[in-house]
Amino acid sequence: MSEIEKLFRDMLLGGVGVVATAVEKADELAKGFVRKGQETMDANQETLDTVRRKGQEVWDDLSRRYAETFDATRRAMRDVIDQAATMTAEQRAEIRRRLDELDELEREASRKAAEAQAEAEAESEDEEKEPVADAEKKPDETAVEIEDDGEANG
Repeated sequence: MSEIEKLFRDMLLGGVGVVATAVEKADELAKGFVRKGQETMDANQETLDTVRRKGQEVWDDLSRRYAETFDATRRAMRDVIDQAATMTAEQRAEIRRRLDELDELEREASRKAAEAQAEAEAESEDEEKEPVADAEKKPDETAVEIEDDGEANG
């Protein structure tokens, strides 16, 4: 076999080797990608299962609390109705008077809260305006300093 034939043969076998190695590496990579994908899916499934389980626990707890609160409220309302049925007209009038007082206290508290909020907003607006006034003064002070520097140099 001549040198040229041997060179072509080596090049051909080298090319076949490159292709075979590329196929092997591609197969290894593909298997690695599949394995990594499966691991990721499994991990995500575990997280999803945990979130579902905790969500169900919270839902069950809230449902239980709602049922308990609803039942307690229903019993309390029945007790109030039963008591109201046995009250005299004077007792019911006293309850109405007390409820009216509570309504008045609530209106007064709401009015005071609104006034306090309005005052706080006004103070906040005043505080926002003050830095602007200070900023306006600073250029004047700088101008004075520049004039002072000019006089010292002159």
